[in-house]
Amino acid sequence: MRAQSDDAVIEPLLVELQARLFDLGAALAGSGQDALGDESVKALEQTIDRLDAGLEPLRNFILPGPPVAAATAHLARAACRRAERTLWRLHREAPLPAVWMAWLNRLSDLLFVVARHLGRDHPETPWRPSS
Repeated sequence: MRAQSDDAVIEPLLVELQARLFDLGAALAGSGQDALGDESVKALEQTIDRLDAGLEPLRNFILPGPPVAAATAHLARAACRRAERTLWRLHREAPLPAVWMAWLNRLSDLLFVVARHLGRDHPETPWRPSS
């Protein structure tokens, strides 16, 4: 996604998120590193609120679409949800800090808002259920 967009707001955010994902991966690998605390979840929530404030209110579910960077953010969101579900499965076998799953949950929401931000100059395509 970073390689597809030069958005001045999103670029530094993505760099920070990538670093935090590496922190989480290192902690999961047993580095002993303290990865992600409650403050990191609050920071994601604040960023969601800040970015969302500049967007039109969402009235429908939307389909991923242009530009490519926005569609990629939607893919990243899906991967993040999958990672969250995987951590919950691991957590049932060997307890993990719940804040890790909370952080991934908020990250997936942030990636949705990032996708909308990156696509703000394109009309959103509402999802229309079949019959």
